[in-house]
Amino acid sequence: MGEKPKSSQSIVYSEREQELAESSRKYYKEGNLVKALEELKELNQLRPRDTRILSNIHLCEYNLSARKNDERYTKRVNEGRIDDIMKTEI
Repeated sequence: MGEKPKSSQSIVYSEREQELAESSRKYYKEGNLVKALEELKELNQLRPRDTRILSNIHLCEYNLSARKNDERYTKRVNEGRIDDIMKTEI
């Protein structure tokens, strides 16, 4: 949930999209991940192909999950073994 990449500066965002992005960022920084996720999902409906939104949704979901405290999961993420993570039930 950082700054926009320089390559996206020419993209036009609606007022509603900007509001949702700002409020989701605010909720995330406050630690209200449930509300941040709600805002991001609404924003995703407006911009379904925006990979930054999808990335932020996944970040919130990860932080809300029990897996974030699982050392095996964290180790696999750090090693870049995403395929193993997706196939494994922990």
